[in-house]
This record gives sequence, structure tokens and C-alpha cells, in this order.
Amino acid sequence: MLILISSIAYGQGNFAKIETNKVLCVFNFLETSSNQTRASSSYRNYILSALGEDEKFNALVNSYAKLDLSYASKRPEYPDNRHVRLNTKDLIWMAASNAKSMDDLSERIIGYLPHSTHNKLIDIFKQIEPYYDSLTWDKEQENIHRIEEQLSKYKEQIDYLYQKISQFYHTQWNTNVPFKVMLYPIPLKSG
Repeated sequence: MLILISSIAYGQGNFAKIETNKVLCVFNFLETSSNQTRASSSYRNYILSALGEDEKFNALVNSYAKLDLSYASKRPEYPDNRHVRLNTKDLIWMAASNAKSMDDLSERIIGYLPHSTHNKLIDIFKQIEPYYDSLTWDKEQENIHRIEEQLSKYKEQIDYLYQKISQFYHTQWNTNVPFKVMLYPIPLKSG
């Protein structure tokens, strides 16, 4: 099970949430299948060993890999020497971590991409989802719930440490927005 910390969700106090979001998992599955950065090579090998001969799957992955999802923007509120850039793929990751469905994701990312790219992306997500379900999601439900429960025991510690870090950096976070630790299953002994 790999842990992804969503950078858009933060706060102080009792705000930590530990969740597994299927939309985010499908996004990770596509990223991994198409050998994008941050992808687990062992998970990719697992996916390709199961689906590498499937022409429709490969066509979807190739179509996804050709989409330009990385339109960059400068963050003017940061000093010039920090070179903090945000791109649309980062925003899509954040939107996926909060989306309830593919249709919800589609609504959340309206305007992030050119309309034709947006439509292609959502169509690929919807077509790849059954592959993800059969290869990972359906088989890992017991593990997902077990790990979420095990990690939930650390929520108070996460709250405390995040508050200390926020004080150290003199940040002013909105305490009403939860800090989310997002999980996505990798059905291997190590990922």
C-alpha cells in the first residue's frame, strides 16, 4: 500500500483523514501503466504481466501517454529563488483525491485543460476503470480497509506533528480544511 499525501488539504487540530479514493487510484493506475514519473516500477511490471497483451488496454495507455496534461504556471506568492511551479497534472491529482466519481472529477477539472483533451482524459479514465477494478481494486478491498484502520490509530499524532510544523514555519492554514493522507493499493509484497 503506497501513501500519497495530498498537498491541498491542510489545517490544525483534529483534521487528519486517512482515505482511499478510487478515482485517485485509477489515475495512479494510468500513470503507472504509462510509465510516468513517480510510478512504481514493480506495480507497472505487475500490470503489464497481466494486461500487456491486451490491445484495447495498450491503446488506452498509449492515448493517455500522448495527452499533454502539464501546462505550468508560476506561483507569484513564492520568492523567485524557490522556483515553485504548479502544473495542471498536479491540479488533476488534487482534484482526483477529492472526486467521488469520474463524472465528479470531470466537473472539478473543467477549465484545467483544453476541452478536447479534457474529454479524452475522462473517456480514457472511464474505459480504464474496469481494468483497474479487476486487476487491483476488487481484490484489495480487505487490505484497503485493514490498512486504513491500522493507520487511523496515528491520526492524533499526525494532527500534533502537523500543528508543530505549521508553528515552526509560521504558516496560517485554514483549520476547516482537512489534511488528507491518501492511500492507493499496490497488490504486491513491496511496491
